[in-house]
Amino acid sequence: MEPLSIIGLVGNIVQFVSFGHELLTSVRELNGGGGLQEVEQLKLLVRDVRRSNREISEFLEDESNIKDHLRRELRRLRGSKTEGDFEPELKPLQSIANECDKIASELIGHLNRFEMKHKGWQRKLEAIKVSGEVLWKRKEMRELKTRLFELEGRLASWWTTTMLRRQGENQGENFQAVLASINSLGHRLNSFENLDIDRLEKLKSELDSSFRSIQAQADIHHAEMNRMIQESISREDLSRQRHTHDLKYVVNSIQEYIAEWHGMIRAIEILRSLAFDSIHNRRDHIERAHKETCLWVYDSNRTNFAEWLQSGSGIYWINGLAGSGKSTLMKYVTADEKTHCALQSWTGGRRLITASHYFWNAGTEMQKSHQGLLQTLLYQILEADPSLCNVLCSEHQPGTPWSMQELTTAFERLSTTPQPTSMFCFFIDGLDEYQGPEETLIQIVKNLTAGSNIKICASSRPWAAFHAEWNSSIYTFKMQDFTKADMTKYVKEYLEGSDKFRTAAALDSQCLDLIPNISNRANGVWLWVYLVVRDILRDIRDGEPFQQWQNRLESYPQELVAYFRKMMERIDPFHRRQGAEIFLLSLEANSSKIPMLGLPVLYDESTSWYVADGHSRLLVADELEQIYTSWQPRLQNRCRDLMRLTRNIDYLNRCEQYQVDFLHRTVKDFLQEHYVGELRALVSTELNVSACLARLTFIVIEQVQLSRASMPDDSLGSLINRLMCYIRDMQDAEERKQQPPYHFKLLDAFNGMMERLLEHSGATNHGKTYASWVQLVSGKDVDFTHLTVQFRLRRYSLYRLQAQHKWSHKQSSMYMQCALQKVLRNMTFDEVPALDPRLVAGLLELGIDPNMRLRSDYTAWSLFLQRCIDYWPKWSVTQRAEALDAIRVFLRRGAKADVLVYGRRAPDILTELVGQDAMTELQDLITGGWGGYGAWVGRMLTSPFRALKTTD
Repeated sequence: MEPLSIIGLVGNIVQFVSFGHELLTSVRELNGGGGLQEVEQLKLLVRDVRRSNREISEFLEDESNIKDHLRRELRRLRGSKTEGDFEPELKPLQSIANECDKIASELIGHLNRFEMKHKGWQRKLEAIKVSGEVLWKRKEMRELKTRLFELEGRLASWWTTTMLRRQGENQGENFQAVLASINSLGHRLNSFENLDIDRLEKLKSELDSSFRSIQAQADIHHAEMNRMIQESISREDLSRQRHTHDLKYVVNSIQEYIAEWHGMIRAIEILRSLAFDSIHNRRDHIERAHKETCLWVYDSNRTNFAEWLQSGSGIYWINGLAGSGKSTLMKYVTADEKTHCALQSWTGGRRLITASHYFWNAGTEMQKSHQGLLQTLLYQILEADPSLCNVLCSEHQPGTPWSMQELTTAFERLSTTPQPTSMFCFFIDGLDEYQGPEETLIQIVKNLTAGSNIKICASSRPWAAFHAEWNSSIYTFKMQDFTKADMTKYVKEYLEGSDKFRTAAALDSQCLDLIPNISNRANGVWLWVYLVVRDILRDIRDGEPFQQWQNRLESYPQELVAYFRKMMERIDPFHRRQGAEIFLLSLEANSSKIPMLGLPVLYDESTSWYVADGHSRLLVADELEQIYTSWQPRLQNRCRDLMRLTRNIDYLNRCEQYQVDFLHRTVKDFLQEHYVGELRALVSTELNVSACLARLTFIVIEQVQLSRASMPDDSLGSLINRLMCYIRDMQDAEERKQQPPYHFKLLDAFNGMMERLLEHSGATNHGKTYASWVQLVSGKDVDFTHLTVQFRLRRYSLYRLQAQHKWSHKQSSMYMQCALQKVLRNMTFDEVPALDPRLVAGLLELGIDPNMRLRSDYTAWSLFLQRCIDYWPKWSVTQRAEALDAIRVFLRRGAKADVLVYGRRAPDILTELVGQDAMTELQDLITGGWGGYGAWVGRMLTSPFRALKTTD
């Protein structure tokens, strides 16, 4: 029962009071000819109300429900404020519910006596008897009516003294808490301005008025109670009707309010489930357009982009060379007011909703996948119009991951609405950075524009597939054809911003020729302009003459790959090894960045703040700034201008804000495609890149938790995910090289550090004691071993479990669930393998029952088969061999043949997956595990008819 259903309880009691009055009035009229049918109807009504109130009473008596449901939900909606003082205020309501139950018992007792059971002449005698009973019990009827009237007053008093007071204190706060809940999502929930807050405020005003009316009437009611009891029934009925009418109005108003509130909460939950950590990361890291540039895109004499915005349909394709500024332009047009004004003409008065996605092949799985595209767009659509939640994704269960089917269905509904009230324009950048065939992405984009209410502006490099599909369209242009003038503006501003350049130009006018020369040699590539201008400004700063500037310009290759190679050659030989290590760490870090803290840890001989194994001290802001200042030139010495230190204010914690990053995506492409061999030749063969990254992430988590000085929570989820992925890479590298498990020590140190921090911050939260920090981060009753199983850290998990010797049934079930599916929802698992068959086999060898029920609808064996069906086509030969080994272990341990998966029997599934030859090998295991039934199955599997059917 949800906490807001307390309002519904009040409504039930109001209903009971009203029906009680009607009941007593009807009983009084029985003497005037009331019939059995009326009594039966009233009897059923009372029984229903009595049953309802019994459920209410049972719920209110269940303290665990109050703690686990009411307090938790109210705490979630109202922020950090505790609700420990709410239970005493529920006791009067419980007493009222109990009184309702007592009165219901007495009423049903009276009805049983008033019921006429006979027919014919006996019925006339019975009618006389019943009439006598009614007259005899008139006093008791009047007393019951008085009790109902008192009950009515108690309810009004409770409502006005408790709920009105809380409403007065907290109503505005609750609204703010809901909005704060929205804002607390940070960059994931940037705005919710389109929620119908005005509607909620209007309801709030109506409730205020109703509460005041009820309180006033309650005061009058109590003052005149004794006098009114002595007056006529009709006077009582009149007062009751008036009072009940107001109570019903309150309940109806609140129910309407609750419906609006639940809709808001539902929208928040849907948005939370769509959001992922890197949802806006790529967009936020794209450089803003330089002032007075990109204006040409709206010039109708140069492009037809504005025309397409105003009246066009389908797809507009912007293409350009690497580094030509496509992403910067896409970011500019997505946010610029001129774009939105032009689109208003296209909407025809309907609502305009825009959304954008920036593919990034160096990012997370979600930043370069089909699912990431749909999830990002849907998030922005629902953020703009939360009412679409019920239209597009009414079936989605909050708290569960989104399937591709759900996302696809949502966009199908978006494009097939018969009379759409909204028009949608999507901006999709970097189609060439999609992880998958270009032809697949082209079809995805075309499918999105299937409806007349959706159109898309997309950008990419001019790859063959995109060129073949869209180059013949009238809605396209090449970036490099339009950027020369913008580049000239940029070069002119930066060079003329130097006093020394202006002085030199005043003495020698040919210095000004450098400005158009740079933009002419750039071939439309902004990155080349940026790098060349920066180098020439250094020459100007150092007092080099004009001829030196000109020579440097002419010495630079106009092709980026050659330019980057030249920059690598200019690194001081003394720093090349450390520079190569930084490059390799950055390449391996993939979607994340190297934390700046890693530089002093790796390369400074002494760091006073750092102690290995999780005993470091907290760095203060001045120390972080000192590291940032000192390492900027040092990084330039080791990596030239290809790497840079950045400060990302999206992170709340200071130590996460400072990062080492590539200058541009093309730098990473160059290193991966042309220079990895040279980098590896410069570093020691003993360098374990994954181990270094794991160690640096460990340090960041420690600093974050030290700075918070509070209990761990799910905000650490993404950092822990990153650490565990690096440690899993360590595990795999150690296995390949047949090395000892060095990652065990790091895992033990990490767990120990987190447990110490938990103990220092207090191991209880709102009265609940936590035995493990993992419970707080994951939201599940699990320990550290469950976490390592979930992240497929097979060697460490099995080592820990062997040391435990025995576990409870609940623990065993959770270990197997973690091995077979994603259980710890507060973590992110983009890069975690869906299944490690060797880990599953190891759990079975340790004694976990293969037929153990993990949930009501599947066992460990059936869920493993389900995973095999899902992933077998994607697995390599090695992975399939590991899965087959796990199947052997399942069968040796007695896995049952009669399980059904996707409506099919296990033997049929196994034959399809492993083939007839492998099934012949498994026959003895099947027979041994299944007895006589297994022998029959074995004969069936190897019969000629069976083989013939399989080959079909």
